Amino acid sequence: MLSINVETSLLLLTYLPLLAVITMVFRRYTRRLFRLVRQSVSALNQNLQENLNGLQVVQISGREDFNYTRYQRINANNLGFETRSMRHETIYTSFNENIASLAIGVILWFAGGQVIQETITLGSLILFTRFIDMLFHPIVVLGEQINILFRAMASGERIFQALDWDESLHEPENPVTLPERLQGKIEFRNLEFAYRDEPVIKGVSLTIQPGENLAIVGTTGSGKSTLIRLLNRFYDIPDGSVFLDGIDINEIQSKDLRQRIGVVLQDFHIFSGSIHDNITLGDTSLTRARVIAAAQYVNAHQFIETLPDGYDTQLSERGQNLSQGQRQLLAFARVLAANPEILVLDEATANIDSESEVLIQEALEVLTTMRTSIIIAHRLQTIQNSDRILVLDEGRVAELGTHDELLQAKGIYHTLHNFQFRQDSGLRESR
Repeated sequence: MLSINVETSLLLLTYLPLLAVITMVFRRYTRRLFRLVRQSVSALNQNLQENLNGLQVVQISGREDFNYTRYQRINANNLGFETRSMRHETIYTSFNENIASLAIGVILWFAGGQVIQETITLGSLILFTRFIDMLFHPIVVLGEQINILFRAMASGERIFQALDWDESLHEPENPVTLPERLQGKIEFRNLEFAYRDEPVIKGVSLTIQPGENLAIVGTTGSGKSTLIRLLNRFYDIPDGSVFLDGIDINEIQSKDLRQRIGVVLQDFHIFSGSIHDNITLGDTSLTRARVIAAAQYVNAHQFIETLPDGYDTQLSERGQNLSQGQRQLLAFARVLAANPEILVLDEATANIDSESEVLIQEALEVLTTMRTSIIIAHRLQTIQNSDRILVLDEGRVAELGTHDELLQAKGIYHTLHNFQFRQDSGLRESR
């Protein structure tokens, strides 16, 4: 183009800065718009997943119309952002195409005068217009790809946010190798912990001797479950706060630590697969005989044998083809098969019927004599025989002693015990 006509070429090049400026303005505006599109899609998917997971609650409470209206509102919000983004993509693409047509018109007007003045030939003008098409066609195509690129960048921002997230748990560079079998002594030394600058555990100091059975009670939000999570290193804690057999748990690889602590939660997870696989959890060192023995120990063997394929019975997602009590017994068998030195029960018998609870309590009496045990319970009747009872209040150690000692102290435990006793008595009378 420059070899044919320098003046016309320079005139044409003045359109490129205009395209660049328009692209920058479009990029700045659409970046925010595409980000809103991704956020609205996430909100839509989250709402859909929430409704599917809580489908039974929705049906029981008759919230179908309410939830449908809410979904429509979120969907309409997403539709609005998507429509705006498509409108701007269309405007940007049309602008690129029209600017190319406008450039050809200007060149025809300007160079046409030169043809009349015989400064250039008509053949050169026709060749020049072909070159213009060759110049602007890639620019127009690039503009279309820029729309896709900007959408991808908005999605990429969310991905990079996840990839750049600072790991909340930092593993030791030179972890301590634990002995084959731990004694099970646990020490909390002035432990402090906060969730997002909100203190939850406040200066807890406590020593649990090997083989001791310690119960932890307290009102909701007192820090009972948080204390267990910190023992399992689900969060980073200050050095010198928690020790296992005299070893700072910050010096222990989290995987090694959790293999020594068996935890049974009130709300636990059952994987799709066989009952045998749900007990072993992929640990190939657990033999079938050991799995069966663990199930017998918690009285789960009886109901497993009645299933069509016994221990090879396939469970659906979250174990929906088992009752709540059966799933709880399965969780007990899972922990017992691993044979940890420390046992943690967080409201583990809350969802079991009275008959099953009696059987489990019998097994636990034998089980807890072999290892250090920490039992979190709201029903105080289940922990009266514990070696010691720890009462937490707003993240602090409020009381510590045996059942009889705490009743004589007439403190928080005494109040909780009398309150539950009156509740149970009223329930029995109503029946």
